Amino acid sequence: MKLRPSARHALFGAIVATLAPACGSSSIEPVAPVEITSDVTSEPIVVEVESSNDAAEQYAEGVASTLRKTLSSAGYNVVDDGDEAALRAKASIIATEVESYISITDENGEPVPTYKVRVDLHVYATADSILIDEESVEFESGDGKINDTAVRNTMAILTNRGKIPLHFSENPAAKKRGDDQEAPERDRS
Repeated sequence: MKLRPSARHALFGAIVATLAPACGSSSIEPVAPVEITSDVTSEPIVVEVESSNDAAEQYAEGVASTLRKTLSSAGYNVVDDGDEAALRAKASIIATEVESYISITDENGEPVPTYKVRVDLHVYATADSILIDEESVEFESGDGKINDTAVRNTMAILTNRGKIPLHFSENPAAKKRGDDQEAPERDRS
């Protein structure tokens, strides 16, 4: 059976489209950026990232960097010292290898695994250790790179819910006090 060139091109395109997700590219729809439209708090926030396994370690710095940039550009007061922070944004990363139908190899002929990466982001008030809000995101990666837009969106979603500044307006004692301020005394009668 002889196919016309246009039919061969269409058949080839269909095969490539079917196999592309199995080659390590993301099978998750591209994520549209979420704009931060809610107020942010001026309280200092520190970013902490933990990896649950060795595979997740390769994503830790990318997640931390993206969260810091997102928070700073949104107007949050990002600090490096947890002792100064009134807020703690804690990201936990889990990377699970996913089965691939086509094996991709590196320059040494070693197979390059593809991972489903899950980032769980929790925002806590440091003074009272209360969980203020949480959000999760998943994406696939085979090259150690994160989906910046997806990670940025988790913080945008948390901010837009408005729970973070609301926590401080409803709980003024949760604000981080400077060394020169004393905590108010409680009436113990």
